[in-house]
Amino acid sequence: VDFVDDAVTDLAKYGLAEPRLKVTVTTKKAGEQPQTLLLGGERTEGSQKQVYGMRQGTPTVVALGDWSVRSLSKSVAQLRDKTVLGFSPDRVGEVAIERKDGSAVNLAHTDKGWSVAGAEGAKPKDSAITRFLDDLHDLRGSDIAAEPSAGQEEKYGLDVPDIRITLTDRDDHVIGTVLASKHDGKYYVMRADGNTIFETRD
Repeated sequence: VDFVDDAVTDLAKYGLAEPRLKVTVTTKKAGEQPQTLLLGGERTEGSQKQVYGMRQGTPTVVALGDWSVRSLSKSVAQLRDKTVLGFSPDRVGEVAIERKDGSAVNLAHTDKGWSVAGAEGAKPKDSAITRFLDDLHDLRGSDIAAEPSAGQEEKYGLDVPDIRITLTDRDDHVIGTVLASKHDGKYYVMRADGNTIFETRD
């Protein structure tokens, strides 16, 4: 957002002698040198917080929005694929949704489309079921709560989950089961036979 110093001599002045964050990018191109971004101290301009940054090896210090630190300071867990259950929605033949209170919904796909057990012959809305499967397909954790998950289920309310969703494909093979619970004000999900408990958004 601003150029601060075009001929820096004192990196410590900007918190860049020992930067809070260093991001190095290496390309696949042979002979091309890695480039490193340094993020250091902060300043406030008006009501806007800014952070000092520079490309290592150059003389110019710039100011960036302080969101730069939040955007670039990622942990290994944040960068991992946190898909809960990988599957192809168009291969799903049956869906069983069980709630902790004992209520349940069972869906089955036939040549005529979807049917809902207990709906007394009423035609279900296929588009709603498709959206549900798309949402389940896109379900991802926002962070990793526990890994390995063995013995940790009770701590996150997943030993007796609020919701249990089991998918079966059109050849009657079980695709997998997703467990989900709200516990201590947070939301957790996991694959029943998985090794990871994810924190997720509500």
